[in-house]
Amino acid sequence: MRVLRLDFLLPALVLALGVVASVLFMNVQRSAQSERLMAETQLAVSNFGARLETHMAARLNAGLLLGQRFLSQNNFDAESFREETQLLHELFGDFQALNWVDADGVIRIVTPVEGNAAARGLNLRSLAVPALALRRAELTGRMQVTPPLELAQGGTGFVAYVPIVVDGAPRGFINIVFRAAPLMQNALGENDGLPYGFRVIDGQEVLFTHGPEEFGGPGLDETRIQVGDRTWRLQVVPLAERMTAMSGLIDEATLILGGLASMLLAMLSRIAMLRQASLAQSEARFSDFASASSDWYMELDAKLRTSWFSEGVESYFGAPRQRLLGRSIDWFRAPAGDEAAWAAHMADLRAHRPFRDVVHATIARGKRRWLRVSGVPQFDSAGTFTAIVAPPWTRPNWCNRAARSSRPIPACLPPSRTSTRCSACGTRRTGWSLATASFAS
Repeated sequence: MRVLRLDFLLPALVLALGVVASVLFMNVQRSAQSERLMAETQLAVSNFGARLETHMAARLNAGLLLGQRFLSQNNFDAESFREETQLLHELFGDFQALNWVDADGVIRIVTPVEGNAAARGLNLRSLAVPALALRRAELTGRMQVTPPLELAQGGTGFVAYVPIVVDGAPRGFINIVFRAAPLMQNALGENDGLPYGFRVIDGQEVLFTHGPEEFGGPGLDETRIQVGDRTWRLQVVPLAERMTAMSGLIDEATLILGGLASMLLAMLSRIAMLRQASLAQSEARFSDFASASSDWYMELDAKLRTSWFSEGVESYFGAPRQRLLGRSIDWFRAPAGDEAAWAAHMADLRAHRPFRDVVHATIARGKRRWLRVSGVPQFDSAGTFTAIVAPPWTRPNWCNRAARSSRPIPACLPPSRTSTRCSACGTRRTGWSLATASFAS
């Protein structure tokens, strides 16, 4: 039962450990992916922020230059205003409008007229956000940018006012109008369509969003850019397809490969345990068989000298095993008129051929005894071959004639393993066992 439990418990444990290791490895991979994703997003937000800030600075500076152009003129010329603004519209292309606002805050000239006619004649001082921006421009003498607002032309955008003051007297304002969506899309340019979402925030108001409706999640990063007198926050977040592309395949591959490797290790461990159990059973059966079939075993080295004995040899010969080690195989033979048979046996040993039921005499405890041995050579990967030698289980003087004779009688031995009585005297055999021998080259 214990072997059976381990047979299933250990492979299950190996499988569980493999799955846990796969999950841990996947978590490490996810952490590395998250760091990589964050680094990529930081690079993206830095690049997009620099691009957007440069884009806005170029257009606002163009508005300031337009104001400087009219500051140098003593007389305001509406036609030259339209010509100057037409040039800027052609140069940049993403101005919604470049307008002239008089000192009272009324929009007198709009360019281009198409798409902006609704703003002409509009009194900006009657509107809260534009009126505040005009007032600050008059007080500071510097360009002022409004927060996001709904434009008279329609859509969401923002407006910049450049004050025009001649000889200390306010002459009016250059009114620069931007619609958010086309401006931001033009600023993003070739970056539009990349796997990132963008959001521009002015204060607490969202000026522009490109990407998911619910903006946020892992990998979100932001930077701050300066637009006139206002500070915008540019937020960038990787889109779902980008995150899936980075993590999906790797996570799936990690789990699949980890699961397969865990199953393979579990199967190999179970096979190893089954083989170990089978080997243990085989060894136990061999040990039981050996104990029942033979008195003792010995091993011979390449020079046909004894290199190992089992315990039974001590009781058989009446001597400790250490005294018997290193003896030549000839030392264990007592001549009995069987020189031809012994020479053939030695030829088999030297040629590393298997042998079976070789009978020869020996001297044990001062008496002549007969041994019947068999051997099978075994080879290893280095070319060395070994075999185990065991004499049969027998008793001294089992044959009545041999007991009464001073000369060994080989003919009195059973002629085969199936014989049960001595062919010479009829004494019943107590038992023969197989024996194996080992040799090393």
